[in-house]
Amino acid sequence: MNPAVRCLSDGQYNLAEGIIRDEHTGHLWWTNIHAKELWRMKPGTGVHKCWHLPQRLGCFALTQNHDVLLVALETGLALFNHARDEYTRLVSVETALPKTRTNDGRCDRAGNFIFGTMHEGSPEPVASIYRFDTEGKLSRLDLPKVAISNSICFSPDGKIMYWCDSLQHKIMQSDYDAATGAVGNHRVFVDLGETIIEPDGSTVDADGYLWNAQWAGNCVVRYAPDGSVDRVIDMPVAQPTCVTFGGAELDTLYVTSARNGLSAEALAQQPLAGAVFEIRFDDVRGLPENRWLGAV
Repeated sequence: MNPAVRCLSDGQYNLAEGIIRDEHTGHLWWTNIHAKELWRMKPGTGVHKCWHLPQRLGCFALTQNHDVLLVALETGLALFNHARDEYTRLVSVETALPKTRTNDGRCDRAGNFIFGTMHEGSPEPVASIYRFDTEGKLSRLDLPKVAISNSICFSPDGKIMYWCDSLQHKIMQSDYDAATGAVGNHRVFVDLGETIIEPDGSTVDADGYLWNAQWAGNCVVRYAPDGSVDRVIDMPVAQPTCVTFGGAELDTLYVTSARNGLSAEALAQQPLAGAVFEIRFDDVRGLPENRWLGAV
């Protein structure tokens, strides 16, 4: 029997994404992309805080300083000291491509920030996936161009990188060297086939199983390391967007969702669209969120 899916934050976020948890403070963080908002809450307290940003925030990473996040704003990376509400611009991204913006991303097991972009309003694969290393150097990973980067995460040993172009309806995996950023041996991990369902954000648990939020699929799916379906968690919303593990025992999966693009009829049928959810397990444990280990 599947565990209960509980609404944690019914904020009716238009496009909640990029959820991560700081294991040191217990805070959950996520972005509401189109509203240019960064949100924080601590489960069990109900206390929320919101920061309004100068640009849309695609994804972000924890750093070694609990007051500072590495943020991927739509046109570049910056350090954001949320205690002081101060930004330090670091590097621009795809300034020659005005119709792309940052999208999905996560740190690898060695503390480098891996993130991708997306081509807004077009299926043309002109976007890329990048590595911002611990020395502050930005480089493009040797991966095929994409229309919508998503599902970026890493195996427990860090030697396999998962990624996708959501419009291809496939999750890919590649051999990955965290020391150099070299990627190779690209192969299909999961093929969703001819469907409207798009793979969105993913995370990997302590057993090396990948959890994927499936946009337009009303579910979160756990895949075994061989790509087979281990379990399907039905969601009360059509558009789950991203997942992360938390809780004192790393036994709780947190899931963001979106209202973006849904008709009035669809929203009436799923009043929790845009909420953040939690699912507690007895038999699954996650891994702590990796941090960017560059200087802050």
